[in-house]
Amino acid sequence: MGFKLEKVDLEEEFLLLIHNFKKGDENSYRILLTKLGKITDRFLYAKIQNPEEREECVQDVLMAIHSSLPNFDTSKKFLPWYFSIVRFKTIDRLKKIYKEKSITKENIEDFGNLFSPYTEYNNGESEDSELLESALSSLDPLHRKALVLSKIEGIPLKEIALELEWTLSKTKVVIHRSIAKLKQFMEAADEEK
Repeated sequence: MGFKLEKVDLEEEFLLLIHNFKKGDENSYRILLTKLGKITDRFLYAKIQNPEEREECVQDVLMAIHSSLPNFDTSKKFLPWYFSIVRFKTIDRLKKIYKEKSITKENIEDFGNLFSPYTEYNNGESEDSELLESALSSLDPLHRKALVLSKIEGIPLKEIALELEWTLSKTKVVIHRSIAKLKQFMEAADEEK
């Protein structure tokens, strides 16, 4: 049976490496970034299928850590800070990937979840794209606008709420329900075939 490194051990190890780095130990810095690079790559493996895109995202994460690490407060927990960087950099990378691809009935669930892998190209010229257009047009115009601003254009929810003069809570609920309606619409259309 293999030995599994506990999260607490990782936390302590990373904080020690950061502490040593701040005292001028370049080797600790190299070890820290090497380990974080490997952990980030494993974390992203199922989320970003394309190896080049995944490596770009890993590099984005490491660059963010590199620029922020000198100001990191070692009295705080490192792993939550690190994973928030991974999350935001992954979202940024996936938004870029999503904008280059169109959405089909096969990947409609991914449309509402930026941490799902996206693998299909079709340049908006398929029956699925037409079906998605029909599904989107079935939504209330304001709900459609909120969904498009959030999931396609990547506008922050607070800005969408301000623009539509809604509460943040209402904005989240409308987007979630709109995704559910799109999924139902597309599943019903699929059953009709």
